[in-house]
Amino acid sequence: MKFKLVIGSHSDIENTYQAGDVVESEIDLVAVFGEKFQSVSDEVEVRFPSEEAQEEPVEKEVQEEPVGEDVTDQFDVSNFEDGLKVFKRKRKYFVCIDGEEINQEGLSKKNVLPFVSDYFG
Repeated sequence: MKFKLVIGSHSDIENTYQAGDVVESEIDLVAVFGEKFQSVSDEVEVRFPSEEAQEEPVEKEVQEEPVGEDVTDQFDVSNFEDGLKVFKRKRKYFVCIDGEEINQEGLSKKNVLPFVSDYFG
């Protein structure tokens, strides 16, 4: 006999099934589990669409933006490197180029320009 799992998931010795999967069993799963299963024709192919839905995850190259508020406009850094930005996070300032922090330790506001001048000087 064949049955379609209507809701939830179901496990047997060999497999774990998800809603939409069609399984074959010698036991009347509708009688045992009630509305969780639906009887289907024996002509219906045993299938696991839940496995088909689980495609291999595609890794995307994501350039992470530093967490914090972009405060670049508070500093005169236009004469320095293109892509240079300053972010404020928890009262500390972080100088970034193309999304990468170049100072690991947070700076005070008064030390941002001296740091940038020294780094690019």
